[in-house]
Amino acid sequence: MKKKMKYFLLMILVIVPVGVFAAKDPCKTIFGSNTQRMLSDAYKIMRFAVPILLLGLSSADFIKAVSGQNADDLQKAIKRLGSRIVIAILILVLPTILYFILNDILGIGICKI
Repeated sequence: MKKKMKYFLLMILVIVPVGVFAAKDPCKTIFGSNTQRMLSDAYKIMRFAVPILLLGLSSADFIKAVSGQNADDLQKAIKRLGSRIVIAILILVLPTILYFILNDILGIGICKI
């Protein structure tokens, strides 16, 4: 039952943007020029903040693990680093992947932020 609910929610997430972005000029109808500029600025800030946070948080974890001299803490820090790297890559690459899929493959004209 839970698997069916996950697939249903995934289908909703895939289908709903098609209806939202199907407007003739989505950049002007959905977002105003100020909102689009603010989203663009927020994404630019995020492109710099994500790697800095990745390095800072991972360094703090490793410093705690090494100073504590516990093998389990070091293994946890390594696992956290791996998951943080995956999340950071998804955050940085996901908008480009979505733009490519929606605009180039499906032909839905969306504005690039």
